[in-house]
Amino acid sequence: MEISNEPYRREISDISAGRLWRWGKYAWHLFRSAPLRSMGLALLPIVSEAIVQLIPVAGVVLSKFSTPLMASWVLAMVHNRASIGIFDPKYAGQLWLARLRQLLLLSLASVGVFAFQLLAGLLIAGQDQTIALAAGNVANLDLSRIQMASILVSGLVPATLLAFASPLLLLSGHSVGYAMRESFFAVLRYWRPMLAYALVSAALLAGMLWQIWMLLLYLPIALFVGYAAYRDIFLGGPGHSADDDA
Repeated sequence: MEISNEPYRREISDISAGRLWRWGKYAWHLFRSAPLRSMGLALLPIVSEAIVQLIPVAGVVLSKFSTPLMASWVLAMVHNRASIGIFDPKYAGQLWLARLRQLLLLSLASVGVFAFQLLAGLLIAGQDQTIALAAGNVANLDLSRIQMASILVSGLVPATLLAFASPLLLLSGHSVGYAMRESFFAVLRYWRPMLAYALVSAALLAGMLWQIWMLLLYLPIALFVGYAAYRDIFLGGPGHSADDDA
């Protein structure tokens, strides 16, 4: 029988929800080492998404395709910082370009997250509102905050299952199929901390419709905790700061 050398397939003593705390500590260590640049990187994908959505009719759908591409470059920047201690836009760009064909394919799968949200919208708000949402037709949208929050949070189901696909493809050099499959199995293996992570994300994502500042918490948490989880599960440990040894 073939034995995989992937860390998440090994016998690991702690796969409890408390492992999220370990990811959070390392994420905070990365973020606080360069807070302004880290926040800028966390905001970059959503800013690019907003710009693409200005395109008439198809802007919303196109943004769901382009945003994962921008997020992949941001991920490469974070990986550089964690690995060699600096943000290196040139190297991140070279890595991004080298894997662009595979990233384009993965972006198609990421559009499925939006499709899942539209399906949820169809069930929650009906056909007319779902069409308006897909087209970015704000004038015809008549969704309550609770309805909109439910639609947004629904996307976390497929997004969580694909959480490790992008770093596996971009940083570990795997194929699209392998990255998606191994992400799925890793999330199932670590379902407790991943569920806790998804619940925190859901609370912040929904809460931003009432308190917009929650977006400023959600975006860096999604970026840095997500990266810490990948590093822990697939690279054998997220690393540690001096504080961890104290």
